[in-house]
Amino acid sequence: QIDYLDYKINHQPEMIQKQIDTISTLKDKTINDYIELAKLYALKNDNTSAFNAIKAAHTIDPIRTDIEKLYFTFLPFAPQK
Repeated sequence: QIDYLDYKINHQPEMIQKQIDTISTLKDKTINDYIELAKLYALKNDNTSAFNAIKAAHTIDPIRTDIEKLYFTFLPFAPQK
């Protein structure tokens, strides 16, 4: 019951945005920060921003297979030039 309530509270659009704002203001973001941003943007259905976040993580560490998988998952949402 508590897990459900915690999940419900923390996945409200306002809470997701608050988490995005908190991570976005960090000066030195880690790869995990970018992965978390990608996850949060995906929860908001903002796939272009999710791609941009995972692209930043992939730029830092293109060898990590988990990041590579996420990168290619979101590649269709890359901004078109």
